[in-house]
Amino acid sequence: MPSRARSRYAGTSTGRYGASIDVTANLSHASAAKTWRYGIGARLGFAAIVVLILGLAAFFFAAPFVLGPNAAGLIVFFFVLGVPMAALGLFMAVGFIAVVRARISLDGSTLDAELIAPPKRPFVPSFRSLHLPVNQIRSVEKREEIVRKYGFTTVRNSLSLVTTNGERIGLFSNNVGSIGQMPLDEIAGAIASAAGIPVTDRGSVLTTTAGLYGEAEATWNEPPLDPAAATKARRTAARTMQILVSVVLLLSLLRTCSH
Repeated sequence: MPSRARSRYAGTSTGRYGASIDVTANLSHASAAKTWRYGIGARLGFAAIVVLILGLAAFFFAAPFVLGPNAAGLIVFFFVLGVPMAALGLFMAVGFIAVVRARISLDGSTLDAELIAPPKRPFVPSFRSLHLPVNQIRSVEKREEIVRKYGFTTVRNSLSLVTTNGERIGLFSNNVGSIGQMPLDEIAGAIASAAGIPVTDRGSVLTTTAGLYGEAEATWNEPPLDPAAATKARRTAARTMQILVSVVLLLSLLRTCSH
């Protein structure tokens, strides 16, 4: 069971993508330990989105009662809008819990992490504790994943490692364009440097695995895409993101105009 104790001699700096880096002085080692977490900005941003979406859901459920008898015929309409909005808000709230708990620590000789694991129940994240000496790391690998699911296309970057006994361990993934991201290249470089190996870039692949809440796959069997196919998939993902942002902005505008 990895120790969760932290030194009293600690400082915090902010890395890329809003992730905070806790640098803990270790008086018995020449090098400092590092802990990567999602930064306070990402957490607050995530919380704000949860409040906004749940607020919209509450508005849709309350609208028929607030608007009075004239809105009696719109009860079904507002209910149809409110149910998926409430479900999305709860989904995001669970994601916020995952953002708060996830962490990766490296003290130069040991990798210690709280990782987001495949959910045991639908849409409910589970966690896995990792305590691994760096001399048992055979390779550190990253790749770009083009995800096609439910008619949408998104892009994420994923990081994993392979141990000396051949086990692949998914560390985390970053959805491109999301408000909270870990500094993937920095973490990959630090782990590889501690293990005395280079970082392996596995290119771009097409997958249907959801990777909920920043979970990284533990099986990398997909063949790499050629550059032209990868570029086309990225453009499709960009259009998907534009549509989703437009829908959120439209719903926010509707709520503002209703007051």
